[in-house]
Amino acid sequence: MIVAGIVISPLLQKILSSKFFVFLGFISFSLYLIHPLIIGAFSCPLFLKLHDTMGYNRAGLTVFLLTIVLTVILSWMMAKTVDKFSVDFSKRIFGGSGVKKKIPVKMKKNKK
Repeated sequence: MIVAGIVISPLLQKILSSKFFVFLGFISFSLYLIHPLIIGAFSCPLFLKLHDTMGYNRAGLTVFLLTIVLTVILSWMMAKTVDKFSVDFSKRIFGGSGVKKKIPVKMKKNKK
């Protein structure tokens, strides 16, 4: 239903085709891969250090905003380097389209 609504609605198509959403699509896989590392290695230790001095809510908001910024920047860097290299490498292996080429198979006729 959601996909059908987007396909039918020119307004939703225009919104989801904006630079912001195209950028999110570009970094989405890198974001998916890197966010647990950032949360575990950066956000949690930082929150534990800040919550004593800043209080729970201010420390939580500060760490949240820093985590978002760091995650987006590192995801963008990963998408520009690792993902781009991987896509280019796979295109060289699979012939550019990313779709496996069909290999013609000769069928043997059954003799009766």
